[in-house]
Parts: sequence; C-alpha cells; structure tokens
Amino acid sequence: MNRLLASGSSWSVVQKTVGCSRSTISQAVKHAKLSAQAPRTELMAAASVAVILWLHVENGSKFTRGKKRVREEIDYLIATSHKSTKLSDTEYRLVIRYADDADLKQQIDDLLHEILHLADLRNCVVDDMSVKNEATGSFWDECDGGWK
Repeated sequence: MNRLLASGSSWSVVQKTVGCSRSTISQAVKHAKLSAQAPRTELMAAASVAVILWLHVENGSKFTRGKKRVREEIDYLIATSHKSTKLSDTEYRLVIRYADDADLKQQIDDLLHEILHLADLRNCVVDDMSVKNEATGSFWDECDGGWK
C-alpha cells in the first residue's frame, strides 16, 4: 500500500488494487508513520541505568488472599515495561532507558505507583520497596526523586 501511494497512485486506485476500504488504507499509513518515527525516539534516549528493585508484598490482613496473584501481575508488569531479569521472589534487575533526569524520575515514580496500585487492587500491601542503582550502589529517594 505504502509503495503504491509513494509512487503517486491515488487512494481510490490503491483501494481497488488492494481490495480494502479507505479507512484500512488510512490506518496502514498512520501505522507506517508511527513505526518509522519509533526508532528515532529510541536513539534520543541513549542513557540507561541498571537498577535492582526489591519489594516485599503481603496480604492486607489475615482475612484476605491475593499475594500470589499480585506477585504474578508485578512480574508481568516489570517484564513487559523494562528489560528485566528476576533475581529472586522479591528482587528484580531492570534496565531503564531515559532521556534526562526528569524522565528517569517520572519512569521510576510511575513504576512504583503502578506496583502499589496492583497490590491495592488485590487488598495487599507492599511493606517495603527499594530501588538501588547497580553501578553506584546508591538508593532512590522517593521524596526528593533522586539518588542518595
């Protein structure tokens, strides 16, 4: 489709040649533009940091269940959002790519907030959570939003 459009064919000619609707062509063009722009944003985000995320999840009370499910959901969240490896039941190694310090702060804050939200949905609590910079050994301070 994109080759036909690039060669100067009209949308109606492409529509008849391919045998699809105008909305399908429009969606394909939008998707091609988005996929062409994606590598550029990855090149801009050249900085990365390897961190160790440690968290301890418990049931909210002795009458609630869901700790196993929360851990599974957190595993899935971390595996899909960052390049990660699970070191133990409570420890993960993540590689976070960021453009600047504000972007890093936003990504870590979003990750921590999402973990707390997943635990809260299943009536569980995260008793302790820490993010450690693997290279420097410094810990993330949630209040200041920086390494200490």
